[in-house]
Amino acid sequence: MSAVGNSGRSAITVALAGPMIVARYGIPGLPAEWLGRLEHRDLVETGAGDAFRHFSGRPPLTDARYAAEWAARYPRDTV
Repeated sequence: MSAVGNSGRSAITVALAGPMIVARYGIPGLPAEWLGRLEHRDLVETGAGDAFRHFSGRPPLTDARYAAEWAARYPRDTV
């Protein structure tokens, strides 16, 4: 929660810190009082899960079962 009160760009810090914390500890590992105040819990969970899968040993983009869905979800900039 210290990411919220920092002197920098709080929204960006929280947007990055939230998924990383959830990826590390999982939703069940977070204190209940944090979850009660988590406004966009679904987005944090999705971001954490996607980050975990992206940086795993076999990222979705390289797995034939998920490559098309992942490419549609996260299109690469071709410009």
